[in-house]
Parts: sequence; C-alpha cells; structure tokens
Amino acid sequence: MVDAYENIVKKIRAGVFTGKPVEFGGSLARTEATGYGVNFAAVQALEKNSAKDVKGATYAIQGFGNVGYHTGYYAHQSGAKVVAVSTVDVAIYNEKRLGYEALFKEYQANGFITNKAGYGKEISNAELLALDVDVLAPCALENQLTSENAGKVRAKNRGRRRKRSDYARSGCHPASKRCIGRPRYSGELRRRGRFLF
Repeated sequence: MVDAYENIVKKIRAGVFTGKPVEFGGSLARTEATGYGVNFAAVQALEKNSAKDVKGATYAIQGFGNVGYHTGYYAHQSGAKVVAVSTVDVAIYNEKRLGYEALFKEYQANGFITNKAGYGKEISNAELLALDVDVLAPCALENQLTSENAGKVRAKNRGRRRKRSDYARSGCHPASKRCIGRPRYSGELRRRGRFLF
C-alpha cells in the first residue's frame, strides 16, 4: 500500500501507514509501543496531578491483550503496584499487589491469563473500573466507560488508549488539544476530582 500511495502522490511518505516491516520504515518497538505510551502518560499524570512518584502507585488495568500487557509490564518495571487486571473472561484483584512476574509468564506461555494460580480474588469488570487506585488504564474494547458507570470511577488518574472510531463518534479530532485522551464522560470524572490524561 505504501508503494501505491507514493506512486499517486509522487513523494516518499512511508510514515502515512502503520504496521510496516522495519525494512520499509516500520518501528522496532511496534508491539509494545501503545502500552509503553499508556504507562508513560500515567507516570506524567501522577507527577503532575497527584504529585506522586510511580513507585508504589496502584494500577488497575482493564484488558490484558497487547496494550494492557505492556502497560502493566512497564508499570511493574517502573515500581508501580499492579493490583488488578482483567480479560473478557476474568478480572483479578489483590489489594497488596498481583504476582505480576507469574502473570507475565502465564500470558507469554498461553496468550491469556486465568486465576488458577490464585493471584487474587475474582471480581467483575465493573468492580475493577470502580476500584480506588491511583491509575485506571482501560485497555479493553472501546465504550467501557459510559454515562452509567463514569460516576463510579474512583481512580485518581485515568488513562485511555483511544481508537479512531472513538474520535469519530465524539466529534473530536486527534489534533484538537481539548480532545486528546479525553473520554466522552470526562466532565463527570472531572466533577468528581479525577484527573484525565
């Protein structure tokens, strides 16, 4: 597709397409880039909004696919305490800290996680969204925060991996400073003293 596009515009524009092989201008860190970015934004929000260091900060991560896995991995590497994670099948919570090394190994071996090893107590995804944590990272499907549950979010900082379809539905464009990283229910979260990044 890059070749066809460049033939049409008569210019070299490899940056127009994502997912390219490295030899055609792709990124070496493509797999983990979004999760790394979510954690990077969380660290910045903790410092700016909460005047708190990431070491010891509590994280709840909804969705444990590629983005959630790498968000948790980099949070763990930064010294944060990941206390909850979820998949479509299970949500696991341990108020002290999940055994993240074991979770990583299970995910790498199977491509999914379970709670057979007893990482913590099983909760619902709705309960995960309402946990009182420093950072909530919804890394699952879009539309997980709605007008019905936004008022129950107790996380002090809330990140979001945005999908292009979310921008289209909300009427925002990624270049708009007012809309980047802001869910449609940001007003409700802001009224409750929750910071967005």
